[in-house]
Amino acid sequence: SAPALALVRNYIEMGLPEPLHPASDRFFGGADVIVTDVVQPYQRDLIADQPIVLSADSQSGFVPRRRLVVTRHAAELSLLFHEFADRFSREVYETDKYAFFGTLAQAAIDYVAAYGDPDAAQDLLLHVFEEGSHYVLDASAVLDEMGMESE
Repeated sequence: SAPALALVRNYIEMGLPEPLHPASDRFFGGADVIVTDVVQPYQRDLIADQPIVLSADSQSGFVPRRRLVVTRHAAELSLLFHEFADRFSREVYETDKYAFFGTLAQAAIDYVAAYGDPDAAQDLLLHVFEEGSHYVLDASAVLDEMGMESE
């Protein structure tokens, strides 16, 4: 996991060479997360109508709910989400994709709330990358401990 994380971080620091992911021309949507640059009415409705979710993750600080990330860097952020999903599918999909993508989305939401929507994508992406890296490394350690080796 560590070498792949270093590669993704390097991509961010170098300015995201084109194309890293074939789906980079569309915004990320899945696992109760929507990334967009302009909010559509149906997206507001999805976020406003939150279902009640009971989850063991609530004890770890993760609150399961739908998340809407609005940033002028939606394409770059979506690319990062797709890169994590592709490169770390074991850590994402063999644990809890809702917690993983929710963690990434919340990191982006918190960054934009604290600092505003940045002119350049790099700082936002690095912040989200750091949160994702912690999740990937922790999930990898848990899966290894459970004897679920990577392919």
